[in-house]
Amino acid sequence: MKRICLLTIMLAGFVSLAMSACGAFTTAQTEIALPAMTTAEPTQLPTETPLHQPADMPEPFTEITSAIVIESVEDLETPTPLPALVNMPLEQIAIYEPGPGSQVTTGFRVSGWGGPSFNDRVLIRLLGEDGTVLSKGWRYLQVLSGNPGRFNATVNFDIEHVAEEARLEISMQSWRDRQTTHISTVNLTLLSAGTALIHPARRGAEKLAILSPREEGVVSGGVALVEGAGWVDSDTLLNVDIINNRGESLGSAQVELDAPAVGQLGTFSVEVPYQIPFQQWVHITVAEPSTGNIPGIIHLASVEVWIIQ
Repeated sequence: MKRICLLTIMLAGFVSLAMSACGAFTTAQTEIALPAMTTAEPTQLPTETPLHQPADMPEPFTEITSAIVIESVEDLETPTPLPALVNMPLEQIAIYEPGPGSQVTTGFRVSGWGGPSFNDRVLIRLLGEDGTVLSKGWRYLQVLSGNPGRFNATVNFDIEHVAEEARLEISMQSWRDRQTTHISTVNLTLLSAGTALIHPARRGAEKLAILSPREEGVVSGGVALVEGAGWVDSDTLLNVDIINNRGESLGSAQVELDAPAVGQLGTFSVEVPYQIPFQQWVHITVAEPSTGNIPGIIHLASVEVWIIQ
């Protein structure tokens, strides 16, 4: 009887211990169990927008983004070729000060480069709106005789109005016969009161250049073929003349400058018939006449040649 009870007690203890062990295992398994999988979308963080970014800015490119055509695949138009460049010589009379468009008061300073010129000097004139000569004088070149060089002058004037349009003209003469060989000009505004406004300038290319015939060349046959290049300030014809040592015209013609537009480089070519009693030295001149309020010549260039009938 005692053995049965003892066996019963031992079996009961063993079952209790086994149940306790199973309960502990179940509890531990519950504590380390992973959370159940769900299909909910992950939380998206707000994106940061750069400063000054347009509201309708497209999404970044991806591999599936279609290509964007920036330029058409069609052939572009062929540009019109520009005329061939011309090797222009340097300006024979360069006005450094005052430059174009300057506003000057009486006693303004003039400086520039020119020559060679007869007696190593240049003629300076200031012309008013109606062509009136407001100031005139000769100034010597700062050079050894027979060479080009610097010149300086002070120009005084007297006008009735507060302001007036004017043209500063500088010319030089031939050593052989004292005929005018070159004229350069610059447009100014004269002030009787107020503050001057001086624009400087520099020596550039010749405004009108005679490329053929050459200086001291020979012309014969009764017709002189004059060719050259340059630019003009207005839509006007150039005057071409053959001048003898007394200032008389032995032949003249007019020619249009072939240029893309006014103020752009172009070329000219013209035949000038002439008649002379004997062979002699002459000046072939090309001049741009004024079309504004001030009459006269805007620019003049020349070459001295030996002419034969």
